[in-house]
Amino acid sequence: MGRDHQRRLLEYLIEPVYHYEGTLARLMGDAILAFFGAPIAHKDDPQRAVIAGLEILNSIAPYREEVKSKWGLEFNVRIGINTGLVVVGEVGSDLRVEYTALGDAINLAARMEQSAQPGTVQISGDTHRLIAPLFEFESLGGIEVKGKAEPVQAYQVIRSKADPGRLRGIEGLDSPLIGRDGEIKVLKDMIDRLVQGNGQIASVKGEAGLGKSRLMAEFRSKLAAEGMLSDSGFPSNGDSRSTVIWWEGRSLSYQTSTPYAPFVDLFTRLFGIRPEQPESEKYDSLKEQIEAVVSGDVTEISPFLATMLGISPSDEGYEYVRYLSPPQLRDKIYRATRELFGRIAEQQPVVVMFEDLHWIDPTSLDLIEQLLPLTDRADLMIICAFRPWRQDLSWRFHELATRDYAHRYSSVVLEPLDESYSNELMASLLAVENLPEKVQSLIFAKSEGNPFFLEEVICSLLEADLIVRENSHWQVKGEIENISVPDTLTGVITARLDRLDEEGKRAIQTASVLGREFHFDTLASVYETTDVLDETLRDLQRRELIREKSRRPERVYMFKHVLTQETAYS
Repeated sequence: MGRDHQRRLLEYLIEPVYHYEGTLARLMGDAILAFFGAPIAHKDDPQRAVIAGLEILNSIAPYREEVKSKWGLEFNVRIGINTGLVVVGEVGSDLRVEYTALGDAINLAARMEQSAQPGTVQISGDTHRLIAPLFEFESLGGIEVKGKAEPVQAYQVIRSKADPGRLRGIEGLDSPLIGRDGEIKVLKDMIDRLVQGNGQIASVKGEAGLGKSRLMAEFRSKLAAEGMLSDSGFPSNGDSRSTVIWWEGRSLSYQTSTPYAPFVDLFTRLFGIRPEQPESEKYDSLKEQIEAVVSGDVTEISPFLATMLGISPSDEGYEYVRYLSPPQLRDKIYRATRELFGRIAEQQPVVVMFEDLHWIDPTSLDLIEQLLPLTDRADLMIICAFRPWRQDLSWRFHELATRDYAHRYSSVVLEPLDESYSNELMASLLAVENLPEKVQSLIFAKSEGNPFFLEEVICSLLEADLIVRENSHWQVKGEIENISVPDTLTGVITARLDRLDEEGKRAIQTASVLGREFHFDTLASVYETTDVLDETLRDLQRRELIREKSRRPERVYMFKHVLTQETAYS
């Protein structure tokens, strides 16, 4: 069974890496080296690596049992993960070249794997710091590692949290929503029209870090505080038509090709489906809940929603799906979803919020577009939050709503906070005594009104002990002359830069060396033809990475955000 066993084993190890867009760097007998973040970076690469590790353990479990049953042999897998700075690129000679990563971070990942218990995922403290709210862990304390003067903190990953916390923000510090009263009012007026019987469509657009998710969370809390939010996900006898049901579905960055991803997220939580439930129990529970809230025949709903969720319908339900071709099945799933949304919205106003639409898969966007006509005849409000990138699939939602549903559509656009609001946010997070005006200006210049950036910049100052707490008061220690880009922001910005083509990357990296502002003639001096550069700069402007500052007497451009310039330079 030698070669066949090794081949199958490697398949189980490699498939999750590719699924979450990691890079297989090296095959080493019965082991692999993989990394996430190069050549394409994502803002959540540490999370992707851990999820891939957990999936490797879960997917290989049946094969382990098969080997034990057939040949009486036992084997197991252990996974080590670390996060840090590495050098990546092609390494080798004319005879053999491989794309790989080199550096101390790779060595520490190997030490994590070597010291891990069989059947576990073990991560370093650097990785844990970036993903702590998302998973359940067991702390392993400090581990002695060759080449390290101090023990390295290590953690065993148990599982993903059922209710993950926030990755963003400063632990132990919180602030009220600042500078968004106008946006809240727009959404509240739409809810008032909804409860009066007028369906609504809304978008909340803003760059990463401007607070789309925070705005929606605060808006939902406001509705609950005013008694306008139903306690249940379904209509009940205690509810009135002046209260609304709130449903949420979210797309994740690694689900852009996963059909129905936000709907699976929505329905899984709505129906309380748990992974460990038997298939028959999942389907029976789903069907019973639908029958309890939807009058009439549900045979055109239950089997198809179950299929969307990857649940096998019972014998009776299976008859409705077994002979359908893929296009027919897709149409039936669309119809079942419309029926459920429509029938619920006839009983009580429903708000459906789709978060991070910029990561949506094409099938889900088609389905959302199929739901829009319901707003003309049912008490339904659809809200989509996404980044305003016209090149993304999600922008199609805005264009369709603007063109065909202008009578129901409102677009909420989040802009950076001005300096007064930024200072108010800074003061609410840190009541620093005698915070020098120079430091305030430096923090604002670095964050440029982006609430997430501002929080992360403050967090970097805390971690560097430049701002410390003494006797229940925050104090500035030492001179704060400059602030480096925090790792969390580097990941967000690098992920966006990696979406550029090769010419775009070349142009923006070259321009970053010239500074926040750069002259066209200077940049053009390193290009053979200006035609390519002209088109590339236009594309960078369309993507809102740079802006044209002037055309006469000289063409001058500037980076939209100083952190983009600094990250590209790094």
